[in-house]
Amino acid sequence: MRFSQFDRVTISYAVFRFHKKRKVAWAVGIEKVELLRKNGDTLNFDAFVTNVFEKNDDRWLIVSHQATPVSREAK
Repeated sequence: MRFSQFDRVTISYAVFRFHKKRKVAWAVGIEKVELLRKNGDTLNFDAFVTNVFEKNDDRWLIVSHQATPVSREAK
């Protein structure tokens, strides 16, 4: 997805589970995504998300981010 096609991108965490083992941590959950197109239309969806972090000195750095839109049944 090219974010340059949107005037605003808003992503918030809805549900997350965090796990940590030594210098690696991962979070899985659902994000709420709202995209405002340049023509004024909005696109809203939920996404399944996995983030992987690695501890480097005293900082946790994200080393992987994966998000997949949640399918919804047609109404």
